[in-house]
Amino acid sequence: SISARIKRADKRYAIGEYYQAAEMYKQVSRNIKGKEKSIRAYVAFQQAECYRVLNNKRAANLYKNAIRYNYPDSIVYLRYAQVLQYQGKYKDAAEQYNIYLATHPNDYVAMAGKYACSQVDTWRKQPSRYKISPANEFNAKRSSNFAPAFTSEDGDALIFTSNRQEQKSSTKKKVRTSSVTGMPSFNLYSARKNAAGKWDEIELCEGLYAETEAEGGEEAQKQTTTAELGVASLSEDGRTMYFTYSKPINGQDLGAKIYISQRASGEWGEAQELKLFKDSSITVGHPSINATGDTLYFVSDAPDGYGGKDIYMAISNGSEWDDIRNLGPTINTSDDELFPHIRRDGRLYFASKGHPGYGGLDLFYAIPQDTTWQLFNMGAPFNSSADDFGITFQGDIEKGYFSTNRAQKKGYDMIYSFELPQMEFIVEG
Repeated sequence: SISARIKRADKRYAIGEYYQAAEMYKQVSRNIKGKEKSIRAYVAFQQAECYRVLNNKRAANLYKNAIRYNYPDSIVYLRYAQVLQYQGKYKDAAEQYNIYLATHPNDYVAMAGKYACSQVDTWRKQPSRYKISPANEFNAKRSSNFAPAFTSEDGDALIFTSNRQEQKSSTKKKVRTSSVTGMPSFNLYSARKNAAGKWDEIELCEGLYAETEAEGGEEAQKQTTTAELGVASLSEDGRTMYFTYSKPINGQDLGAKIYISQRASGEWGEAQELKLFKDSSITVGHPSINATGDTLYFVSDAPDGYGGKDIYMAISNGSEWDDIRNLGPTINTSDDELFPHIRRDGRLYFASKGHPGYGGLDLFYAIPQDTTWQLFNMGAPFNSSADDFGITFQGDIEKGYFSTNRAQKKGYDMIYSFELPQMEFIVEG
């Protein structure tokens, strides 16, 4: 029956398998009879929610359909506004924000969105002095490549996340795709500069999987290939790596965890889970370790947050991470805050969907004040109406890499480089 099929799709949606769920809602929507308006509205909204998370352009039309079929919850106007803003349709987005604000006048995310839509033309005319360009040495075709992190002070080695296809064997192996994204699984890759200062030797970070799994034939092979690794952060000496790890067990997505691995004799040792919360059902990810190695910034959906994903910090007492705090409402909103990156001077860089921005994820930085933070949008050219996130700096200099999916028809993430050119002063007398 229709309701049983919707229930099955809802189940997939609830555990975060958005790609699978979207496909199931799509199939169901073809079989709903014309008169069943409320069911039509529900399925359109749910499918739109999946597509919004997956950055699929079709989300906008589905929200429009949900509105047409009288979807009962006004959240549909907020979500519709957000995807219109993501497409750079600022005037249309502002109209939808206004409709939502009529019933939720104090909603920060909606107010921020409406404000941004009115300001974006002014902001674009005042870009910062940074110069950016695609870092194609890291970007493989038809894949997402993002969240670069320097592994050394001198900037000659880098680790990043990618779901590129490895051309290892001549046999065409069927690629396992993720039920969350519908794309091949993500892994961590490393890159080094050669003697001429050019990036080469892009390869998988070896040693992170437990080798024993690969020996047990097909079942073990299935275990290792379904795990996803990504978004790493390295200690100051480059010998300890914190990274996000998620692995479905028996087809159940158990959410992401943070793992830690030590480097010895040229490769990464078997990773151990970093325990942050007693409740193992809480998702944690996107680690960023500070220069002294005693404070870890990370992202979580822990129940005491402000909504969506929030940024937290944990302080080590030497043997465990026991002092865990939410960074508070200056940083976190009811939408998602992701990809924290802490610099040596204490500045925190992160991506947000909730603060006033150009659309999608925007890059922000926050300067610590006595008990709070002072927040700044990084502006153009870093931010666009698309997703801009995952930044890394080479030591203390204003140079590095970040991730964006601007100008990508299929929504793939690409790594860009940035640099603040030296000012030249010419004095004549």
